[in-house]
Formats: sequence, structure tokens, C-alpha cells
Amino acid sequence: MMKTELIRIYDPAEDAEGVLRAGDILAHGGLVAIPTETVYGLAANAYDEAAVKAVYAAKGRPSDNPMIVHIAELSALPELVTAIPENAKILAEAFWPGPLTMVLPRSSKIPLTTTGGLETVAIRMPSHPVARARHPGGRCAAGCPQRQPQRQPQPHHLPPLCG
Repeated sequence: MMKTELIRIYDPAEDAEGVLRAGDILAHGGLVAIPTETVYGLAANAYDEAAVKAVYAAKGRPSDNPMIVHIAELSALPELVTAIPENAKILAEAFWPGPLTMVLPRSSKIPLTTTGGLETVAIRMPSHPVARARHPGGRCAAGCPQRQPQRQPQPHHLPPLCG
């Protein structure tokens, strides 16, 4: 069983040691609670199937409920997806960093475990500086929508908003 460790990071620029430690935990398959602009999420390395499964288990989250992959900078996006439509580029440049989540076709580098078995991946670039702080050379973190245990399934598909 993994030991819980409290790492307080208020300003990543002033607490490089904490950022390095959190990045090391993610790189070695551990879980880290991270703030975003809306909630605290439980994060794992999005490329590590065992770590992502640990998030599902810790939260009691159904494995078909996709994770949101958080990125620190726009340049990370091409590795995660097979296509970036022009409209997605426009939205990313206008609203990232921020609470916009885009669903795009996943690259084979992102395991199906992370996407809840879907061929698409949900991606967000949070504006919170701690959520965007990364261990040098670190990978993406898959963040859950909230750190509390899952209570009800969340919808994967929304009905059209207009006819």
C-alpha cells in the first residue's frame, strides 16, 4: 500500500522541490491531488495504465468513465491526438489555459484505459499554475473531475442542443 504524503505547493516558481517530488510520484505510477480552476482532481500519468486504474479504484469510478488528460502547454497536444481540427486550434488559442475541455481522436500513445475504452480523449489545459507545473521531462497527468469518490455516472454523450 502506498503511503500518503502531503506536498504543499502554493507557487511552483518558489517551490521547485515540491514540483519535482509531485512529478516524481506521477512518473513512478503514484497519484497526486492537483488543483484546477474548478475542482481538485486526482491525477495519474495518462500513459500509465496501472496508475490510471488506481485512480478508478481510489474513486470508485466506473472504468468506462473517461479521464480528462491535463496538459501544461499547447505543444503537448499533437502527441495525444491523431488530428487537431482547425476549430480546435482556434478554441485552444482563445480559451487555454482555462476550463475548456476538448474531445479529440486519441493517439495510440494514450491507452484505452485512460479514455474509458473510447477512441477519443478529453484534453484540458488548466490555468491553475500548480496544475500546469511539471517535473522536467514529465508526462501528462490524467485528472478526474473531482477528488471525492464517484457517486453517479457522468454522461459521455450529450444530446444535440439544437435540432
